[in-house]
Amino acid sequence: MTGGNLATDLSRVPDGLDDPDAPPSQKLPPGEWLKQNLFSSAFNSLLTIVVGGALVVIGILAAQWIIRSDFQIVRDNIANFMVGRYRETSCGESGPPGTSS
Repeated sequence: MTGGNLATDLSRVPDGLDDPDAPPSQKLPPGEWLKQNLFSSAFNSLLTIVVGGALVVIGILAAQWIIRSDFQIVRDNIANFMVGRYRETSCGESGPPGTSS
């Protein structure tokens, strides 16, 4: 901004926002949006059903894996995951590895 008050600067912003040539947005109900975007042809319908089913199966398998997994190894080695395999003396308050205080 080059000075002036905020009200006059904002009044110069066009109603169409950035692109005046952009088509007007359509507000569709959810059912119409699904029909227009995901089920507009037989191929799109089949693709939507196959991909949606695959995502559901992957989600179920991932949830089962998370629930059934034993994360004790992570709890036992959390320091290694956080700082790597530095010597324990290097992980103190003395500074980075290889430096002396």
